[in-house]
Amino acid sequence: MTITATSDSGKKASVKLKVVSIPATKVRVTAPTRRVKVGKALQLSATLTPANSTDSVTWKSSNKKIARVSKTGKVTGVKVGTVVITARTSSGKVARIKLKVVPASQ
Repeated sequence: MTITATSDSGKKASVKLKVVSIPATKVRVTAPTRRVKVGKALQLSATLTPANSTDSVTWKSSNKKIARVSKTGKVTGVKVGTVVITARTSSGKVARIKLKVVPASQ
């Protein structure tokens, strides 16, 4: 990519930039707790190594009937049971966390 700037007097300056992607070599999923109540939400976090990785993360629930997970890693309990939430980086690294969905009364 080349960026060119032109002054009011007509002088030009250009610089070439190379956009570099930095793939993750590792991903780790953390949660404040391993339990979420039915009808409540829990925010998961994905930590990429290296810290300056340009990868994006997608989230997936092993069973949407037990818990749903948003694009940002927010898990909502739907029904009592156990579910595995998977975080996958755009470079293919994977991390999983097992969560227990418990009754709202607990």
